[in-house]
Amino acid sequence: MILSEFGIGHHYWHEERRTAICVPPKCGCSAIKYALLMASNPHLGSLFAQDMSRVHNYSHLVMAKTPSQISRSSRRVFVTRDPIDRVISAFVSKFIMAPENIVIKNICDISEVPSDLMTFRTYVETISNMPDSYLDPHFRSQESFLALPPEEYEFLSLDFGDKKKYSEFLEGIYSGSSEEYLKLNEKHEDVRAGLSANYDFLAVLGQFSDFPVKKIRYLRENGSNIRKSFFMFDGLSDIIRKRFDFDFELNEKI
Repeated sequence: MILSEFGIGHHYWHEERRTAICVPPKCGCSAIKYALLMASNPHLGSLFAQDMSRVHNYSHLVMAKTPSQISRSSRRVFVTRDPIDRVISAFVSKFIMAPENIVIKNICDISEVPSDLMTFRTYVETISNMPDSYLDPHFRSQESFLALPPEEYEFLSLDFGDKKKYSEFLEGIYSGSSEEYLKLNEKHEDVRAGLSANYDFLAVLGQFSDFPVKKIRYLRENGSNIRKSFFMFDGLSDIIRKRFDFDFELNEKI
């Protein structure tokens, strides 16, 4: 029984192991796609060495082709992530790191706030009031990516506490040297590192979730490191929990 036609488009395929892998955006999809592509054709490595964003351009080569391929696979894996961490990560990567990204357009249009003036609070309130069908995949619920009932999947978490299991899973996909995908992970860690360190007085003031994107970007560009925890004030975590309640259940299936 296929639950979601949309979800089918985010399932990837490992031919040798007959494994279907569903990995929503902001749940480590770059590393999964990279490992699958390298397993299918190691010669692609020279392309990705020049520009890792090409991983997404070639990901169609390792997508599951049909619903029956998913339903008849020997193994189905769903990669999940803590919903609060994912919501923050999407805001950081799509608003702060790449403010002209087309994926944020409908959020800006509906909130009537331009990308440079968007705050984390307005972003959370906006996506919490929008159905998944109106949102870019980076902001949709993880639940919407299920093509089959949850009990048909084995769940794997991107969360830091489960990092070893996640890395071992990547090694299992790409049976050659793990060096390349570890470099990719290091690149992601570098981005995260830019959002962690010392800016404690903002946390005390509780204003950070109301800073416009352009101010956060200015702080980062001038050497200020910012903790992700700074974004969470005044019941914002409760709003995220209510909007993505089933995603929290999925993340607990590990």
